[in-house]
Amino acid sequence: MAGAETLPWHRGIAADDPTAAARPLGADPRVEDLSHRAGLRGHPVSDERHAPTARI
Repeated sequence: MAGAETLPWHRGIAADDPTAAARPLGADPRVEDLSHRAGLRGHPVSDERHAPTARI
């Protein structure tokens, strides 16, 4: 995507980043590791994949 290289998350973000951002909002941040779930993409991945969620 054109311009994506200027975004702070162009190369991805660590799981701690979105959880730290949600915590001051009184949220209950959680991170589910998706790296081992090859079925989500149809093939194994060698990098970190996660899904951050929060209840606000």
